[in-house]
Amino acid sequence: MEKKINIKYTQNFVQSSSLIRFLINKFSNISNDDLIVEVGSGRGAITFELSKIAKQVITYELDSDIYITLKDKIKKDNITNIQLKNEDFLLSKLNTLPSFKVFSNIPFYLSADIVRKLLLENNKLESGCIFLENEAAMRFIGQPYRKESLLSLVLKLNWNIKIVYNFNRTDFFPEPNADVVLISFIKKENKIINRSNFQDLLAYLFNQRKANIKQTLLSLFSFTQTKVIKNSLKLNWEQSARDLNIKQWQDIFIIATQHLSKEKWLTIKGSYQLLNNNKVKQTKGKGLIY
Repeated sequence: MEKKINIKYTQNFVQSSSLIRFLINKFSNISNDDLIVEVGSGRGAITFELSKIAKQVITYELDSDIYITLKDKIKKDNITNIQLKNEDFLLSKLNTLPSFKVFSNIPFYLSADIVRKLLLENNKLESGCIFLENEAAMRFIGQPYRKESLLSLVLKLNWNIKIVYNFNRTDFFPEPNADVVLISFIKKENKIINRSNFQDLLAYLFNQRKANIKQTLLSLFSFTQTKVIKNSLKLNWEQSARDLNIKQWQDIFIIATQHLSKEKWLTIKGSYQLLNNNKVKQTKGKGLIY
């Protein structure tokens, strides 16, 4: 039987209200017209600061003891613009919400699932900031911090993401075992590229696991098409798929839409979901696409 995680021991709480105010004012674009979603209310330090600025805050807290304590405090202080939910955020229906923003110190052990729910599911999220362990943040963002991954490229198609603040471990209680950063993300419009087809193309090529970009491209394109891509993008044949940036992959996708046959697209179709399903099986239910 899988051991149940006690949620109250999976979060590291920010100790300073002044630091929270600084971060919200400096790095978020929250105004008094905004609906804010918070994942993991904790003791409410961030929740209460958000309620002073935003029109409404919807905050999720799964731990029943913490939820009851926070609910009593909200009632006692007569705060009317906080909607506290004792629910699993990962099961929430964000697509039913109007336009919203996010500011949250999330449970780090759920980082991948929360990032995917916020940034890849169909919803009206505009922008946000979340706390992440540094390694996870760099993995999600890819360049300029490290080589790209399938996930970082898929995220970058629709989001501008960057690290905006580096915390000290002493900013939290209990102190985390890893360095923590604040990342910001802002939605960008991409009406030219079909996200589903782009994800399938990336997943298909990334899953080839070839030694270099030439071999990777030849698994889908003809030699002539591959040569056109190389010359157009000025690629080095010895680069790997992970060396290419989001602009280069977008250009490859556009070339693919112009030159690949319907039969080739049928081969690609569903690659992203298939890869994710395999990851779900490997991780006992949690899809982690990298």
